[in-house]
Amino acid sequence: MCEKLYDIDKDGVVVPQLAAELPTTSADGRTVTLKVRHGLKFSDGTRLDAAAVVTSLLRHRDFPGSARGTELSPVTGIGATGPYTVRITLKQPYVPLTGVLADRAGMVMSPAALKKYGKNFTNHPSCVGPFRFVERVGGDRIVLKKDPNYYDADKVHLDGVVYKPIPDGNVRLANLRSGDLQVGDQMGPIDVRSALTEPRLQLFNSPSLGYQGIGLNVGNVNGLGRKPGRLDTPIARDVRVREAFELAIDRDTLNKVVFQGMYEPACGPISPQSAIAPRRQARGLPEA
Repeated sequence: MCEKLYDIDKDGVVVPQLAAELPTTSADGRTVTLKVRHGLKFSDGTRLDAAAVVTSLLRHRDFPGSARGTELSPVTGIGATGPYTVRITLKQPYVPLTGVLADRAGMVMSPAALKKYGKNFTNHPSCVGPFRFVERVGGDRIVLKKDPNYYDADKVHLDGVVYKPIPDGNVRLANLRSGDLQVGDQMGPIDVRSALTEPRLQLFNSPSLGYQGIGLNVGNVNGLGRKPGRLDTPIARDVRVREAFELAIDRDTLNKVVFQGMYEPACGPISPQSAIAPRRQARGLPEA
């Protein structure tokens, strides 16, 4: 439903999506310029241009409670220097910026819809994508339909998509077996094992760029988007306690017992499938 300025291809490499090309960076690393593709429209018919990108990036950075705010916190200025050119200025060089814009912070929203709906935009989203939002019934379904405004609409072979939240893995698998669902996402390892011998079901198993982890609060005392402070707990106060906790986790055993040995244990947030991994191997460094 919402494409981004950049995307990650099958090899884990950042590539342009709504941007026309990869960004250029000044010699001091503090000015980034990106070009926006011509001729694209949002699902509400509004034209995509540099001004629309600026509006979305500022909202991602400044909207109260935005979870994208920290990702764009090094950004000091965002402006359009032409109809399809955006200039971003930074406090200091920020290497992850292109990767950040290949995720949710890079999603561009219709400025007309943002102005019309304001804080209620989430109930009337409009982006550039193969499908447009139709309705959301809380706890039951999200309905999307093919968007005729999409630039590659002739390559979209589905009339629509219906997402149904089914928290219970057994119920989810039963719906797949009955044919009520065509695709089930993030199936439990035990459910997957039980279905591997069924000829009507096909398993798609792909390494992920994401990871599962345990987050430790070491300074969030005022909530999301607020300045950190001192959290006076043993695990926040003493790095040795955090190190001891980390050393107590047996990743291999957890993978075997909880995940049926179907996952790849790691000790950091960088996946072996990341574009960083081959360079680490080339330099003789171990995987995370």
